[in-house]
Amino acid sequence: MAELTDSEKDLLSRKTHALHVFSDTIPESEDFDAPLTTDYNSYDIRSTRDGIGESTVLGQYGIELIVQLVDGLRGDIAAGIGDTDPDLRAIEKSLTAKVIKVVGNNAPRDGESENGTDFHLAITDNDLIVIATPLELLSFIRDRIKSVFRFPNKDNPIWDWIREQFRSAKAARIVRYPDHLVRENKLIIPDQRHLFELAFADRYGNPRARARDKYHLAELIDQKKNGSEVVGLRVVGTSKIIRTSLTNCLDGIPAGEWGLYQNVADNVNGERPSAYWEFAPRWASGDQRLNGYEILGRPKLGSPIEVVSV
Repeated sequence: MAELTDSEKDLLSRKTHALHVFSDTIPESEDFDAPLTTDYNSYDIRSTRDGIGESTVLGQYGIELIVQLVDGLRGDIAAGIGDTDPDLRAIEKSLTAKVIKVVGNNAPRDGESENGTDFHLAITDNDLIVIATPLELLSFIRDRIKSVFRFPNKDNPIWDWIREQFRSAKAARIVRYPDHLVRENKLIIPDQRHLFELAFADRYGNPRARARDKYHLAELIDQKKNGSEVVGLRVVGTSKIIRTSLTNCLDGIPAGEWGLYQNVADNVNGERPSAYWEFAPRWASGDQRLNGYEILGRPKLGSPIEVVSV
């Protein structure tokens, strides 16, 4: 099986600081973004379990969210905030000996593979361990992965590869069997399917869209805005074209209208090509709440978004 580097052996042998699970076997969550973001920004890192239904995209989003939240955590540590905050200081100490793990699971039985597709284990550039099936669940963090391994479904010491019906309940234990890991080229991980797609909607119905390449998207927007700061957006599969103001924050959107902007919390000036955009209507008043996801007709997550001139 795979020959591991010393750093890979170290991470796989560590105890768990927190385990985050995004799975189709768990009742679907209304909005896991808000509580997870609150936990990490409050330095209260705990294990969590969230349901993703049949949505691979929701799993992709959740996995990337944890990677980004850990970036923020490590950024605060590097900035020395732990010198005055005992909660962060304790986390910093813990993460020298423990590891944060994420399990992503969306494995309905399709008759094409024996008891579901193989799990893959990935190590990210900020030292997370992500265990996922199918492989597409790693698409949003493709450029964050340092190494990836396959854990063969057949003939492993964790589950009966013919009769086991709940592999994901044991998936986090894969790290304890490094001799069964098969190293893969990370290029086997498929990229995001569309240049710009619907990736998430929070409990208020505010949609979030993900750009596979923010530079390419910016060029496309420049072509379509015709000298103005307005473009049309259409979620493929719907007939509605949304007239959308280009702005830099929610306050820049005219009341009762739609806007498109990158949230400052999403590392807007980062060098990575992928980026999230807020695509939402601004409430006309405090008692007139607009649910953007409902207005769009609740389109399927992962639907491509077209940019057009209006």
